Amino acid sequence: MITNVYIDGFNLYYGALKGSQYRWLNLERLASVLFPLDQINRIGYFTAPMQVQNGNGGPRQRQSVYWDALGTLPKVEIIQGTFRYRRKRGRLIDPPITPPKIVTISAWEEKKTDVNIATEMIFDAFAKSCEKFVVISNDADLARCIQRLRVDLNVEVFVVNPSGRPNTPKELINSATDVMLLRDFHLTSSQFPATVMTQHGRAIRKPDRW
Repeated sequence: MITNVYIDGFNLYYGALKGSQYRWLNLERLASVLFPLDQINRIGYFTAPMQVQNGNGGPRQRQSVYWDALGTLPKVEIIQGTFRYRRKRGRLIDPPITPPKIVTISAWEEKKTDVNIATEMIFDAFAKSCEKFVVISNDADLARCIQRLRVDLNVEVFVVNPSGRPNTPKELINSATDVMLLRDFHLTSSQFPATVMTQHGRAIRKPDRW
């Protein structure tokens, strides 16, 4: 079966990869391990460039090296969103204070990923570029798009929950053809070698701190 895969990069990172030994992840290999009987047509990796914070450019540099490694995979396309800096006000709940204290916090928020995933899936459905859709995410915001594709366009849409835990939102469960859990053995079997070579002979080495 011809299959397209749509990966929410930050959902995957925070659900399965952060603090783990699996971050040097070959996405083509992962798709094949998850669906060994399918013909993987294309893989969309939806993410955003990390921002340098407090002068620490290490995370952004490691992300750049990883993107270079992904660039050696012909089926993978990196589709970028953005980060937006926001200042928010809200109630301080820990530690509790009576009356509640209003505080201001700063936060970076990733934007556009959900819309980008939904857009690509709808376009691919109408283009009939595949027979099956796979979404690697645990974000309930995608449930409506998945439901419309499955019910109205009669295509199979599988959701892979990257957390590996049975915490998939009901909206996703009810919308998808089926839901799978991403397990450690999927990740273990899907790692790049320590050094990845480009077609031009350049060596891309796994960051030491990974």
